[in-house]
Amino acid sequence: MNIQRIFIASWLICLLAVFPAYGRIVYVDANAKGGNTGADWANAATNLAAALRKAAPAAEVWLAEGVYIPGTKHSDSFVLKPGMKLLGGFAGGMGSREARNWTAHPTILSGNIGRQGKSDCVVKGAANAIIDGVTIQDGGAPGHDNPHDPAYPSKVGGLLVRAAGSDALTIANCTFRAVCRLVGRPHLDALTIANCTFRANDAYYDTSPLTPGLGYGGAILALNSSIIVVDSVFDDTRSHTGG
Repeated sequence: MNIQRIFIASWLICLLAVFPAYGRIVYVDANAKGGNTGADWANAATNLAAALRKAAPAAEVWLAEGVYIPGTKHSDSFVLKPGMKLLGGFAGGMGSREARNWTAHPTILSGNIGRQGKSDCVVKGAANAIIDGVTIQDGGAPGHDNPHDPAYPSKVGGLLVRAAGSDALTIANCTFRAVCRLVGRPHLDALTIANCTFRANDAYYDTSPLTPGLGYGGAILALNSSIIVVDSVFDDTRSHTGG
């Protein structure tokens, strides 16, 4: 068995084990029919964006199989809080993290907001958070993509990591696809990516004079940063300016 994979799996389990098994858990299931309180699977919250707003920092958010959309506007995103753990791959009724299977029970965070188009940024990370077992897709960041411009951070497509210094973020067992990028602020040095897939992403160039774009980073953009990427796949990912 691959020693590196054993190390990574043990390391991720230790990260999750830091948080008490009986700590605050918020259950989210897009198809739930109960009281919408998030207290258990029978009464799971159906709106992930609202559940994240109501959840306490450092909460564990358990996501059942399904598609979740952040809202109806381009500016809408799933916004994490410090220390939060966003865990996908559950089937309703599962009682432990170990039981989940993100392949058999795909949990999709989609920026496809309907008639309005796509979300500029599907997910916004936070300090010391964990995102594990989800697919982030359909981010519709416009061409305005210059990382040196203060307007750019809200328009990144997939996941925005504002973290720097002590604001660590771990992303594991996730897929980014369909015009979705992971973007970190300059000088990011506490981001770890493990067992993730970046597929069919494109940091496209916008030639419009009203929204000029530079198309940086087809899959990951992290300027002057040190990040760790292990056991991950980059497939059919394009960038028009820089890696």
